[in-house]
Amino acid sequence: MSTNTDWIPRTTKGRNELINRLAAFFGSLSMADFGFIEGTPQMIWTEAVYCEAYDAYIQSYANVNKNKALVTKEQHKDFREKEAEMIKAIRILYTAYLRDNPAATDTWKVEYGFPIQSKSRSRNKAPDSHIIVQVTPKVPNRIDILYHDEHVRPRGAKPKGYRGGEKWAIVKPQGEIVKTYEELTQKDFKTENTYEIQFREADQGKVYWFALRWQNTTGEVGPWSPIMSVIIP
Repeated sequence: MSTNTDWIPRTTKGRNELINRLAAFFGSLSMADFGFIEGTPQMIWTEAVYCEAYDAYIQSYANVNKNKALVTKEQHKDFREKEAEMIKAIRILYTAYLRDNPAATDTWKVEYGFPIQSKSRSRNKAPDSHIIVQVTPKVPNRIDILYHDEHVRPRGAKPKGYRGGEKWAIVKPQGEIVKTYEELTQKDFKTENTYEIQFREADQGKVYWFALRWQNTTGEVGPWSPIMSVIIP
């Protein structure tokens, strides 16, 4: 019986199959349902980090498999390094954007090779306190959102059993008002108590609408903050 408790496959073949399953996901239309939409933090990170690691991995994988009898030690070493970077990117992807994503059902996680979280490990109750939000416009095209719990001091601390702040947002032209939480379609999550949000130049002068709520270690969420807005500098 295997004693491996890590969800990343041990074999090169298994890791390559996991990587290819994710490549198929990122090539599908359904990825939008998971928040991977142009301009969102999920997509910005994917294009800047995940895709770069994937391209380097694919090239290195091809180098060591096109003619195995002629593969050098340097090529083997390069492949292991690129594979390690790819696996690191997959772990970040899962933890930051998929582990607690409502669209990532247990069935989907099994299909793509991700672990299923056990809710029996924690007896944490669902969050019942509000997030207090402070917005700071920064240099052009950037705002910072700082948040803390209404009952906890110092401000950087989180209540016991809380994992972080879940943010839903959308950019709208001035004059268009967001009235319901359902209109906020861009999801992000952080364990730190600060969101540093970078916008495109084309968004200058538009309005960034958002709301936050706490999430505990088993994925349950608390009450919403008020819907807030700020003009993008």
